Amino acid sequence: MTTKNIYTIHDTVADFYSPTFQAENDNHAIRMFSQAIDLDHKHDFSLWLVGTFSSEKGTLKASQETTLILHGKALKNKEQN
Repeated sequence: MTTKNIYTIHDTVADFYSPTFQAENDNHAIRMFSQAIDLDHKHDFSLWLVGTFSSEKGTLKASQETTLILHGKALKNKEQN
């Protein structure tokens, strides 16, 4: 069975959660997150796991509680790499 995790990005300034997206695992989601946000404002964003999706059954399963995966402030700027 193929199950993918479902994530969202929270913007603390706008007090808004982005539309959800799928990723293979947390590391894949972190890569997508770091490419999606403006690193000059990385402190404003956080990545959250909100559920799973089964591509075999076509079902979504929401997490009982959302899980913080990474706060943007933990990301390095490009010049720090």
